Amino acid sequence: MAVEVLEGKTTHAVRHDLELFYWILAWIALRHLKRDHPAGTLACTNLFDAQDSRNKDDSKRAADRKKLWLEREPPNIDKNPLLSLLLSDLTNICRQWVFERDGGQQPLDWY
Repeated sequence: MAVEVLEGKTTHAVRHDLELFYWILAWIALRHLKRDHPAGTLACTNLFDAQDSRNKDDSKRAADRKKLWLEREPPNIDKNPLLSLLLSDLTNICRQWVFERDGGQQPLDWY
């Protein structure tokens, strides 16, 4: 789920679907691919476990975890520089949406 939606600050928008795609890609990379991450095998658990959007406290924790993730560079995927580059580029885009809410993004930029 997108950070803004988890925080309850907005209703669902197109950019949230695109951000969701990013989180799915990050989950796949952390869960199924070899990568360099300080948390090792717990990286996926640390980022995604215990997220229940019906519980406000869980939603806040989930949003905080995702914000913390976006503040750092994503892990490099072993033997897959293109996927590593894609994760890095998408992290930068999501970082703008989450931390620079009025960062000049126009709906056409989302595509």
